[in-house]
Amino acid sequence: MNAIPTLRSSVLKVVAMLSIMVALMQPVEAQEVLVPSNIQLALVDKILSFDRAVSRSGDQVIVIGIVYQKEYRKSVTEKDDLLKASEAGGRGRIQMIPIEVNGSGDNLQSSVPDEVTVLYVMPLRWFNLDIITSLSRSRRILTVTGVSEYVHAGVALGFSVKDERPQILINLRAARAEGADFSSKLLNIAKVIQ
Repeated sequence: MNAIPTLRSSVLKVVAMLSIMVALMQPVEAQEVLVPSNIQLALVDKILSFDRAVSRSGDQVIVIGIVYQKEYRKSVTEKDDLLKASEAGGRGRIQMIPIEVNGSGDNLQSSVPDEVTVLYVMPLRWFNLDIITSLSRSRRILTVTGVSEYVHAGVALGFSVKDERPQILINLRAARAEGADFSSKLLNIAKVIQ
C-alpha cells in the first residue's frame, strides 16, 4: 500500500525536475517571420544609419552574419531569401556571411568571423538564444531577427507587422548591451521593449 504513494511521489518529483530543467534551458521554439526579407534588409540598412555607434566606427562595409540551422528547412529558406534580397538589392555596403549552427550552439563562437558587426538570427528550432546573445554582447555585435518573439527573448532588433505595415521592434536593454546607440528619431518610430 505504501509503494503506490511513494511511486506517485517519485514520478511527480521527476516531472517537476524536468519542468525546471526545461525552463532553465530557455530554448526558443521556431516562430513565424512576418516581414518579407527584402523589406527587412532595407529596414536594417536604414536603421543602421540611426545607430551612432556604427557611424563612429567608420566602417564602410557592414558585415552581417546570418545564423541558421541547416537541418531546419524554415531556417534555411529564410537565410536563402535574405541572401537573395541582398543580391537583388545591390547593397554594396552590406556583406552577408551564412553561419551554420548545430543544435547545441557550441560551434557559434568559432564560426563568427571577427569582421561581423551584425548577427541576423533566422528561425531556429529548440535553440537557446542565450548562446547567441552572450556572444553578441561580449563581442559588441548587434543582433537582428525577423522573428518578433526573439526580440522579447533578448535579441536587440526585430520586425513585426502592425496595421498591415512593418513595425520595428527594439529591445533597448539588449541593444545597449551590444553597443548600439540608437538616435531618439529611431526610438520614437519603433516599438521599444524595455
